[in-house]
Amino acid sequence: MKGNKMSAILAILLMLSGALFVPRAFAQVPADAVESSPLTINWTYPAHAPGETFNLYIDVINVVDLFSFQAGFRFNPTALQVVSVAEGGFLSNNGADLTLSFPGYIDNVGGVVGAYGWSLTDTTKAKTGSGHLLAVVMRINPALWPPYTNGFPGGPVSMADLTDTNMDPTELILMHKDGASEITPLTANIRDGTFTLSVSPANPVAFFTYLPVTVYKDEVVHFDASGSTQGWNGYANVPIVNYHWDFGDGTIVDDVDALIDHTFTWVSPPDIMTFTVTLTVTDADGRSSAPFSRDITAQVRPTGAAIDLQTQRWRYQDPTLIVDPFFGEGLHVAADLFRPGEWVQLFAYVSYNGDGVQAQLIAYEVHDNNDNIVLTGTAITNADGWALYEFRIPWPCDPPGPTSLFGTWSAIVTWEVGDMSGIPYAKTINDTITFQVGWGIWIKDIDTTDEFGVHKGDFFKSELVYVKIHIQNDYMMARLATITAVIYDDLMVPINTPAVLTDYNLMPGQSYVLMVGIHLEKWAFVGTGTAKANAFTKLPFLSGISWCPEVTTTFIIKKTP
Repeated sequence: MKGNKMSAILAILLMLSGALFVPRAFAQVPADAVESSPLTINWTYPAHAPGETFNLYIDVINVVDLFSFQAGFRFNPTALQVVSVAEGGFLSNNGADLTLSFPGYIDNVGGVVGAYGWSLTDTTKAKTGSGHLLAVVMRINPALWPPYTNGFPGGPVSMADLTDTNMDPTELILMHKDGASEITPLTANIRDGTFTLSVSPANPVAFFTYLPVTVYKDEVVHFDASGSTQGWNGYANVPIVNYHWDFGDGTIVDDVDALIDHTFTWVSPPDIMTFTVTLTVTDADGRSSAPFSRDITAQVRPTGAAIDLQTQRWRYQDPTLIVDPFFGEGLHVAADLFRPGEWVQLFAYVSYNGDGVQAQLIAYEVHDNNDNIVLTGTAITNADGWALYEFRIPWPCDPPGPTSLFGTWSAIVTWEVGDMSGIPYAKTINDTITFQVGWGIWIKDIDTTDEFGVHKGDFFKSELVYVKIHIQNDYMMARLATITAVIYDDLMVPINTPAVLTDYNLMPGQSYVLMVGIHLEKWAFVGTGTAKANAFTKLPFLSGISWCPEVTTTFIIKKTP
């Protein structure tokens, strides 16, 4: 059991854009149970991806003078694994009273947790009431569970393999304080009890993306709603059967496919139009989502002399290159964020009636977040009409360091071209882009809390320290992050292994609150504890790099009374 304790790390709840998602499940107990529903099983977070962990509790309700217990249960080993089993804290009053443990066993092949037990050392302190008997850390089987495809972390996930998982009646014994009799007849307690996931039904969630990002009149735009979240009937996902599109130009379409093409057309002028595209999805049970809308600006392709400033269409994200559709194509269109030290390529496309113009002098100027001129430069267009100027975002060494650069930057290109309207001199045309400079993915703050996310500043040894992490994605596209939390005792000894959420999908412009729990070992030194959170592209041993600086908070470690 000690070896298992080292992995006693759990990821137990998520909050997406401020919306708390806390599903619960309860044991089914026969109506003739002598106690008033003396046993429940619940978990606070059904994990969302292969390899993720969650905490499952075996609880008692309204027991009288409980002195000792043993408990075990069965589970589906195809879907789940048990990482560790620990005392839930009810009997020991969360560490205030001494208990003796009776080691059980974990069988991840047969799907059994066998008869873990604890007994009070002082019979006068027998417990009456309700609380956690066992705290079990479970993991979704990383090898056998189907891949997670839900586009929204925090959305409901089917845990069908937990349904109708039999409790083993021989594995539950609740002992009276006299140490010799059971509190209730075993056969009346949880015979053939089952536990099932019971989450309130949830509507589907509509979401779509579109390409190209810069939309031109009379040209095809590809819409993709496959990132929408299915409905939830309380026990399983319910597939989406209808995608209702309102393209904002009078075109309304109902489709069973998540992919659809549309062309925006109108009689010019004007040369620029904005359309509000709205999607509503409906699942097979008839639940409909709230409308999801985006404003899409379409423009007429320029004629005559034109210049278009863009950034690179491929971005380096360790350890690979990724396509970035937000590169600023079009007149005065923003580009995606750049990090301190990141390489920036400024492409200018010079054309006349849609044909590239070669051997033209192009002037560049870049301003920082305080509107200071960072650079000026000149480039010459190639045979296809493209000019390129390159630089790297600074990384100041002096305080306040890179963050002093964070904010909105701008770049401008200009081209002098002859005018055919009878004016004997040339005219100057330009294009600008803006882009943010920042960490991109960054941890806004962390806190230590109780299991419900409420701030808690002190913990007894053997308790779970819950670390709440507030993380933000400032990119214009979704990015993956691996998020870790580590706790240390007063001597800065790391406690347990880090809590790790791997390849967490952060949607663009969204803020998330994640909460993980780490077991505070009995050997921890009392005093000031420290919690630290990090965000990486991948773990360092996989050649991952840091997204942002580490964030730290402190808490108090108290000795067991």
